Amino acid sequence: MAYENENRGKVMNYLARNVGFTFNEAKIMFTNKSIPAQWIEVIESVILAPTKKQPSPPQTLLDFNDPLVREHAIRYLSRAYGEADGLSRLENREFSTYDDKMMRTMIQLNTSYTSLKESRRNTLLTSKHEMQIAHVTKETHAKQERRKVKVAASAAIHKTNSHAKVSEVAICRAYKMNGEKCSAKTKNANGFCTRHSKK
Repeated sequence: MAYENENRGKVMNYLARNVGFTFNEAKIMFTNKSIPAQWIEVIESVILAPTKKQPSPPQTLLDFNDPLVREHAIRYLSRAYGEADGLSRLENREFSTYDDKMMRTMIQLNTSYTSLKESRRNTLLTSKHEMQIAHVTKETHAKQERRKVKVAASAAIHKTNSHAKVSEVAICRAYKMNGEKCSAKTKNANGFCTRHSKK
């Protein structure tokens, strides 16, 4: 078995790489059939032994009581065999391994598409009126929050230092691009902050 021509490459590679012969020495040993008996046994039992394919793990049976599985099974079987024949095959569980594989593939595709769809960013389109209402409520909420912060800050100042003078801080009179009033302090006498003053 080791000296057959179809095994020539495997035997010579084993002798050259694992035993330590040069490629030419391995070639001479193979053509003269002078490989020692102990290496022949190893070559035939390990290198040339037919590899046994590992059996694939058994697949779990599809649960046709699950609505998702049932929906895809009906869709596939009615497409492949017609609606009436597909439903009868599903009820009697008469389908091939190929049909089973296709139904599993459809379920996997559906779950991956669903997860991709849920992870994607969505844009909600609303009417102009709904946007204005949302903007006004957001704006009033923000104003209320700022007012609370100012009241709390002024109360803290009065509690901690009642004798200190409170100086007026001038705020920029410009409006930002989003329509809100600028909240930066003025730097110039013209009433604008550094960002909004003329350069």
